Amino acid sequence: MQHRRVPTSRVPYPLKPRHWLKYATWRVYGPVHPYVRNVAQRVGLSSDHFVQSERTGRQPFLIGHLSPDTTIEVFIDHLVAHGFGAHCIAWLDKGEVASLRLVENFVYQYHIRIFEDGEVRGHYEFTPECHPIKHLRALEQQPRREVFRQFVRGFVVFAE
Repeated sequence: MQHRRVPTSRVPYPLKPRHWLKYATWRVYGPVHPYVRNVAQRVGLSSDHFVQSERTGRQPFLIGHLSPDTTIEVFIDHLVAHGFGAHCIAWLDKGEVASLRLVENFVYQYHIRIFEDGEVRGHYEFTPECHPIKHLRALEQQPRREVFRQFVRGFVVFAE
């Protein structure tokens, strides 16, 4: 369940004219996507079909776990204060309680997932609005661990 006070993340206007149609399409389709995603997952289609998940049913790129003195709500508030917003276009991993992203531009984003057991995972990737197929297939996803460490320092105990 997504934290209630998290504003929805929006991509900025594209800089290239060839991306304007994609932008317009997602402005219309975006609000409907969570329903389509939920139905797809109920009938057995999941992110596992596109991204090779770990045995945990979660995407790769573990950042760490919430520090013992940090709650999920406090961590989410910290991320929102630094520009992250709700990412309702993403698939839901097992045990996920929040999915947030920081949009760099129309093409790229930082995506963080928080899980009920305090695990935090994140990756840098194409936005689904600009490159939906590349995004869905997790092409060119990157861990960018040092960047994520800057975002979460003081709130997360880092994985080795």
